[in-house]
Amino acid sequence: MSHRKRTFFPRNLKHDPDHVLDGMLVLECFFCGRYKTPIEFDMKNHLLELHKGKLISALPIRGKGFDIDYRIEFAVDIMKRKKPIEFYDHRATQQELEKNGLDSTKTGS
Repeated sequence: MSHRKRTFFPRNLKHDPDHVLDGMLVLECFFCGRYKTPIEFDMKNHLLELHKGKLISALPIRGKGFDIDYRIEFAVDIMKRKKPIEFYDHRATQQELEKNGLDSTKTGS
């Protein structure tokens, strides 16, 4: 499918030996574009820690009653709808590491 991209997560090979993350939607932070993860909880923490100000000023939410938790959920919902969609697959990372001559058991910390 042309609407899919591949992203490599070398640390997940070490920390996800049963490949539970395979097939999960990869979320990409639209504020910085550098952070990607298939784990929604991790993305929410990233947004809260690094982009709290942008969650307040940059989202198209105006008025009272929209707390930071609502804004985080709103931002994650936008990320889930973005195109092209991308799904986590441990095999893509394994192949990329093998191609570059790296050992997946020693990658990440």
